[in-house]
Amino acid sequence: MGMTSRERIMAVLRGKEPDRIPWSPLVGRYYVNSLEEQGIKLEDIAPREMAKTPALKRDVNLYEVEVVRHIGADIMYRHVNSYKLHYKNCKLINETRNGVRYEGFETPVGKIYSEHKKSGGTEFISKHLLENKKDIEVLTYVFRNAVVEPDYQDFYEFDEHIGDDGIATLTGPLTPIQLMLQFYVGVANTTYFLMDYKDEMENLFSEIHNLNRDIYRVMAESPAEVIITYEDTSTTVLSPAWYEQYCKKELDEYADIIHDYNKIFITHMCGKLSLLTDTLAEGKMDGIDSVCPPTTGDLEPGDALEETGKIIIGGLEPAALVRMNVEETREYTLEKLKQVGTGRNFILSTGDSTAYGTPLENLKAITRVIKEYGQFPLNL
Repeated sequence: MGMTSRERIMAVLRGKEPDRIPWSPLVGRYYVNSLEEQGIKLEDIAPREMAKTPALKRDVNLYEVEVVRHIGADIMYRHVNSYKLHYKNCKLINETRNGVRYEGFETPVGKIYSEHKKSGGTEFISKHLLENKKDIEVLTYVFRNAVVEPDYQDFYEFDEHIGDDGIATLTGPLTPIQLMLQFYVGVANTTYFLMDYKDEMENLFSEIHNLNRDIYRVMAESPAEVIITYEDTSTTVLSPAWYEQYCKKELDEYADIIHDYNKIFITHMCGKLSLLTDTLAEGKMDGIDSVCPPTTGDLEPGDALEETGKIIIGGLEPAALVRMNVEETREYTLEKLKQVGTGRNFILSTGDSTAYGTPLENLKAITRVIKEYGQFPLNL
């Protein structure tokens, strides 16, 4: 008798042998929202009344789970929250005026806020939270006065709904520099700030890191077994030197906290990684998620396994799956599977979120390939 999807995924993540290679595409709301354009009604995949709990009723959470179940893949559900943050002596800004969403903080040492606009259905940051040296001081105050509180309810709800068909994973906070690059400052100004205000920025990083450690302790004490931090690491925005200086030690500390509770720590790194593999091999994370081959990424799954020695999740370029037909998808999947040897320490997935408009039949074709050829150990 074969393993359940939950047993299969956890076997790989625990360094054991699965019955076959897990196939766990990253399905998010952008992909789910594109299915109607393909003539696929979400109600036909899962009736809305199937959502029995608040977490499943929120946004398109139900369909992010049920699309993966529908294509016959192993569910590895992402972005489950497990904590609340409370900011002492701070007033949170979260309001929308004239189509612009504002987020930020009012504090005794100043006020900071970001602006978010929409274009073509996509929201983007039109003004970052930090724009000058004074803003750095304000955000430092915010993090110094933040406290974390456990909140595991969403995990319990997703875990029960998924059952033996997979796992739910918690989302861990980013390293401080990645928080700046992705959300609070942007690539250009992060670079300038670290040149012009290095002491102030590193002091801010220290406060964020202290809070992050508290958050990871809360996650480690949760009922979840797997925690993923969505670093989005890529040498297109972060040099190997910066990774060494501002990410490696921090990620290792988070891994130590998670490992103290016998939990699994995965880093989501969906960009170009070929210049980082030696450093990643030294890291304490258990695995690397959303490893993407060319041209979006630059690391093939077989090379990632060999050069890092980590569990590798990924292997399929999302942009390629959009363009291909079913037969091309089948051949492409087999090509990637041939690279990974026996398939030990490997979970087949999309190298980041499944792209908007990807034909659903392509995802089903990958399921058929895995069921036909994916028995462990692979022999292709």
